Amino acid sequence: MVRSVICCTLICAFARASQPAASAAENSPPETKDKRDGPACFGWRDARLGMFVHWGLYSGSRGSLGWQTVRKVVWNGSRITPEFPPMDYAKRLRPMFTPKRGFAKEWARLARKWARQYVVFTSKHHEGFALWDSKVTDFEAKDFTGRDLFKEIVSALRAEACGLGSISR
Repeated sequence: MVRSVICCTLICAFARASQPAASAAENSPPETKDKRDGPACFGWRDARLGMFVHWGLYSGSRGSLGWQTVRKVVWNGSRITPEFPPMDYAKRLRPMFTPKRGFAKEWARLARKWARQYVVFTSKHHEGFALWDSKVTDFEAKDFTGRDLFKEIVSALRAEACGLGSISR
């Protein structure tokens, strides 16, 4: 019976996911030249070469304990449980996550050296770890390292006159 419910739930979820969603374009006003090329865009269309940095708590394990580990689940006969509970993930990765002083300046210098006009970095990843000093959670860089890594990265990129962006996945 439980397996039937799980199978039915998964089939419904996949069926729902495969239905086309209303596109954002249908619900948005038409793009204007000012909106597309205005000051908020600050040259992104002209900056052809950039650098995307995918980095966070999971980086400390050098690939052995990625965020995917938290998402794996195990059927134990009565319920689905994470193969690697999130709190264990944090406990194991915390001592491995030791960003060296000046890492952000190195990134910024490399971006400049490699003629990258901008850098986009992951500021918060799937597992929820934030690189900034958050008032909402203690699962973030300031509590783990004593440093606001987001601020360090932004300051270093600005010092090298690099365009910057961040993404929270």
